[in-house]
Amino acid sequence: MSYSLYEGIIPKIEEKLKKLRLRGALEAESLVKDKKRFYRTFAEKDGKKIFFKSLLSEEKGIKERFVNEINFYRTLKENPLNPLNKFTPNLLEYSLYSFPFLVYEFILGEAKDKRDKFTKEELKEIVALLEAVRNSSVSFEFEGEQNLFSFNSYKEKITLFLKNLNLGKEIKERIENFTEKNKGIFKSTKSSLSHGDFSEANLIFYGKEVKLIDWEHVNLRNPLYDLAGFFLRRKGYEDEKKILFEESLLNFKDKGQFLILFKLSLLEIALSDLNLFRESNKERLEKEKSAYLEIIKKYILDN
Repeated sequence: MSYSLYEGIIPKIEEKLKKLRLRGALEAESLVKDKKRFYRTFAEKDGKKIFFKSLLSEEKGIKERFVNEINFYRTLKENPLNPLNKFTPNLLEYSLYSFPFLVYEFILGEAKDKRDKFTKEELKEIVALLEAVRNSSVSFEFEGEQNLFSFNSYKEKITLFLKNLNLGKEIKERIENFTEKNKGIFKSTKSSLSHGDFSEANLIFYGKEVKLIDWEHVNLRNPLYDLAGFFLRRKGYEDEKKILFEESLLNFKDKGQFLILFKLSLLEIALSDLNLFRESNKERLEKEKSAYLEIIKKYILDN
């Protein structure tokens, strides 16, 4: 994957940190050496801890996603009664285009790891968070593609994934038939706000509260995209997956619609993961392929 550094980005970041009167921030040069696409740091401003984030890479897609993230926080700040404010950091300062950056309040608590177990209470709070995201009534502005929930886009991705992956003729035909059979759901269902990377690392727990960070993949998607992604990541925790599924199903009026949307999202994310392993880590692909195929059969094709 290409990496292009913004020209003169280090002095620009240093100047911005100084102008914002941030103390104790990380040196940008160390992140550049590691080829990070974002500059992220915790610092101190006016005696309070804050989080600062800006771009390092000049890739168009990266910048579009970051502008979307800033616009997301900005829009929430302009709509203080939106339930999502309970689950997201409070934006303090930002800039969008000439030098995009954001500053938000430091969040108390710790992120989870994929090896950590969740309590039933934590899982219920996660479901409440998923519902707040899915049911957000605020209109958000997005750079690039405005809506990632369409049959043509979905079928194009599934076709590409199947072409790249050696899954066998029978399983490919069953997946193609499943996709075609459920094309009507894309017309009868409205897309919803989606975090896009709903994972343990982006959930910050503090007591009974949970907040969701790193919204750089935010967009409009399948209403159950985030649930399916998190469900898939909890491999090996069948009791947790059962709670996630059942609690989420309770909040959905049309149970049949829920099952189809969930399966479509689960299939897309599973095949996307396998395709990513094929491109970046072939050993992991061979290690994970059978487990992913079992999930596809168990939850999607055999149900």
